[in-house]
Amino acid sequence: MVNFDGYSSCNHPSKGFKRWECNQPHSPNGPLKFSEKFQLFTPFSLGFEFRPGREYFYISSVIPDNGRRSCLKLKVFVRPANSCMKTIGVHDRVFDVNDKVENSLEPA
Repeated sequence: MVNFDGYSSCNHPSKGFKRWECNQPHSPNGPLKFSEKFQLFTPFSLGFEFRPGREYFYISSVIPDNGRRSCLKLKVFVRPANSCMKTIGVHDRVFDVNDKVENSLEPA
């Protein structure tokens, strides 16, 4: 998972953090499968909480035998149902889907 700059440049070391690592694509039982659960709250310490009205960016890069790095990108926009209002954050701020929400992952 990276910020907007990491997404644009496909550069994760200084722009984000590793969510998964596929280091056994040819394992005996087939390749590993990864999934992400998009939820507002999580009781797990390693879980990630996704906030309505924000964008999240993923990149996947691999360096094949030819030495050229390839990059796949995924942009996720979290949006509740239309006309839905949610209470989020520690200050119980009311969120309306029509409000503009600032995102620290996007460029200023």
